[in-house]
Amino acid sequence: MWNRRKLYGLLFLLGGLVVLVGLPFVYVLNFSHEFRAGGLIPVAHWRFLPASAYPDGTLQTISRAAMLAAALWIAALLPHRPRKVLAGLMLTGAGLITLMTLHHRLVPRSAYDWSWLFVSRNQFAAFACLMFPVALTGGARSQYRAFLGGRLSNPSGLWYLLAGLLAVSVIQTGSRAAIGILILQTMGYIGIQWRIRRDHPFVIPPLTPWRKILLGGILAMAVGFGTVSLIRNQPVLQAAGGDFYFRGVVRNDTWSMWRSRKWWGTGPGTFATVFPYYQTLPVDQYYFRHAHCEPLQFLAEFGILGGCLIMLGVAFILKGAGRVTGCSGQLPSFRELEGRGLWLALGGVFLHGLVDFPFRHPLILLVCGIWVGMLARGYGWSGIRTKSAFRR
Repeated sequence: MWNRRKLYGLLFLLGGLVVLVGLPFVYVLNFSHEFRAGGLIPVAHWRFLPASAYPDGTLQTISRAAMLAAALWIAALLPHRPRKVLAGLMLTGAGLITLMTLHHRLVPRSAYDWSWLFVSRNQFAAFACLMFPVALTGGARSQYRAFLGGRLSNPSGLWYLLAGLLAVSVIQTGSRAAIGILILQTMGYIGIQWRIRRDHPFVIPPLTPWRKILLGGILAMAVGFGTVSLIRNQPVLQAAGGDFYFRGVVRNDTWSMWRSRKWWGTGPGTFATVFPYYQTLPVDQYYFRHAHCEPLQFLAEFGILGGCLIMLGVAFILKGAGRVTGCSGQLPSFRELEGRGLWLALGGVFLHGLVDFPFRHPLILLVCGIWVGMLARGYGWSGIRTKSAFRR
C-alpha cells in the first residue's frame, strides 16, 4: 500500500530522471547549428534556452545519462546483502579483466589489445584504481569477521590477491597519473587501518613475527617491482613535461570554448565537433575528441546552469532511494571501512579525470554511479527511510 514516504521517493526519482534524461532532449530540440558542407552552420534558435551545436552528438549522450540514472538508483535502493553480492560480482569481473590485461601485456601480440572492453591503457588504469581500494576494504571486512568468529580460513586472501593484481596491472600500464593515484590510495588505506586499530582494537589480528616478515617481504617486492617499472618507463617519465605543456594548451582552448557560452554550454557530446573552432594548435596536425580534463569539458558542454541541473538530478535520484539505519556492533561500520574505501576509489578516478578522460568510458561511468549509490545508501544521504535495518 502506498504511503507518503513512497510517494515522495517516486516523485524524487521521476524528477531526477526528467532532469538527467530530459535535459539533453531540450538541447537537441533547440539546436543552434547544423553540420553541413563539413562545418557547423549557425541557425536561428532560442538563445536563452539550452542549445546544442551538434544535435547528433547530444543524442548519443542520452543513453549514458539513462545508464547513470539507473546505476545510481539501483545501487542506492539495494538492501545490505544484495549490495554486498553486487560489489562481489563487480570485483570478480574486475579480476577477470585484470588477468586478461596482464596476459596481453606479458605475452605481446601483433594486434595488441588490453581487453575486450578497453582500447586504451589509461582507461584500464583508471578502472583498476576505481576497484583497488574496494578490494582492499572487502578483504579487511572478511579478515575482521573471521578473527572475531574464531575461524582459521576466510576469503580475505582472495580480495588481497585481487588488489595486488590490480596494482601490478596499473604499474604495467605505465600510466603516470594512475601510478601516483595508486600510491595515494595505498597510503589512504593504511590510514583507514590505523584509525580502525585505534577505534576497534580487538577486530584486527595481532601481527605475529611470521606475519611481519611476510608483510615486509611483500612490501620489498612491491618497491622493487615499482622501481624496475619506473626504469623501464623512463622515456615516458621524461616526456611528462612536454605532455603537461601540451595538455595545458588544450585546457586553455577549452576554457575559451566555455567562455563563449558560459551558462548553457555548447551542448553535451559536442566537444569533438566544436573544439576545432577554438583550437590554437594546427587543426591539420592535431585532432582532439576530449579535453583531457573532465570537469572542464563538462563545464564547456553543459555550462554553469546545465551543470547545476545535472547535479540536481543526481541529488533527486539519491534522495528518492530508501535509506537504512542501525548499529554495527563490534565490527567497524560501513562508514568506517567500505565507505572510506569508496571515497578513495571515487577520489582517485576524479584526480585521474583532471588529466585524462576516464568518465567518457561507459563502464567507468557505470561503476562510478554504483559506488555513489552505495555511498548514498550507507551514509543515509537519501531521505526516504525504509524499515530494513543496517547491520553488520
